[in-house]
Amino acid sequence: MQKETGQNSPTQPQTAADVGIQGYLPAIVKRRKLILFITVTVAVVTTIGSMLLPDIYTARAKILPPQQQGGLFSAAMMQGALAAIGGDLLGESKTARLYAEMLKIESLRDPVIERFKLHDVYGKKYREDVYKTMGKKILITSVKEGIITINVDDSDPKRAAEIANSLVEELKKLTTGMSMTVAANNKGFFEERIAKAREELTQAEQTLKSFQSRYKTVDAGQQAALSVTAISQLTAQLNSQEIELSILRRTYADSSQKIKAVQQAIAVLKDKIGSLQSAGGSVALPGFEKIPERGQEFLHLMRKFKSAEAVYDMLVKQYEVARLNSENDVSTIQVLQQAKVPDKRSKPKRGFLVVMTTFTAFLFSLVYVLVTDRFGRIHGND
Repeated sequence: MQKETGQNSPTQPQTAADVGIQGYLPAIVKRRKLILFITVTVAVVTTIGSMLLPDIYTARAKILPPQQQGGLFSAAMMQGALAAIGGDLLGESKTARLYAEMLKIESLRDPVIERFKLHDVYGKKYREDVYKTMGKKILITSVKEGIITINVDDSDPKRAAEIANSLVEELKKLTTGMSMTVAANNKGFFEERIAKAREELTQAEQTLKSFQSRYKTVDAGQQAALSVTAISQLTAQLNSQEIELSILRRTYADSSQKIKAVQQAIAVLKDKIGSLQSAGGSVALPGFEKIPERGQEFLHLMRKFKSAEAVYDMLVKQYEVARLNSENDVSTIQVLQQAKVPDKRSKPKRGFLVVMTTFTAFLFSLVYVLVTDRFGRIHGND
């Protein structure tokens, strides 16, 4: 029994490790025609198929969204106009992302669909399918520098450029309309504040004139003049900050950093004004108790008048800005690069497609031959 076992052991099936690479070479040589046939057939079919694919051209446009401008009203107006769409997206480094998302809005693309009859171009019956096709053919990208790139693929190079430029024009119309609407709303807001400030200014002026006519002359001294000027300036700044806070609250929550920064500035201004009106005033600008009693009353009335005057002047200037913005129908979007008709196709890359497909077919046929040969050996030994 032991001798029979020793005689049978050499006839046991070989493992893949025992065969080695050299063991597969005969199978490859034996079935080389099959490998060659599969590879050549796939190469020919891919070449013919790639020639039937339509040429695709890519038109490219680049724009720069409006940068956040200085000043109370301009920044708050632009933020308020876009908050309905972007919400928290707006910021110094995220404005481009917001405008890139606006380019994908269906209402913005509808005029483009109608203008170029994209239902017929894409062969789609329903508008929802047209939106999906546009999503595949239009690529919107933005970089941290703020530049937005619009890439449009189309079989017609002229149409590709026209679609890209039309998207830019529609974005201009959308943002201009939004800005004008918000500017008009803020214009009404300032009109109400100006009317109230005018009443306060008139009342303060009449009270001051009544005091002067009653006492004829008042010598409040240089200290009173300095205090009046300083407090009126600070009060005007305080009112400006309070207006900015009310505008920002239309867009942001009280927990946002912008709201907190303005609230902190308001608190600082109130402390400064309070220090000038208290007994602890500075040496340069002493408190009221260091001025004669009648001078104190004059100083109070003068400060109230000057403050009302400064607030009124500030509101009038801001109102003029709002009025101009509400009447301005010029978009602030800058076109860095208008889409031109491409003269060279971007797709398909036929050479690359044929090479990769042929190489894949060769590998597939090689694996197929080796696997079938291996199974043949195993079943033959069985």
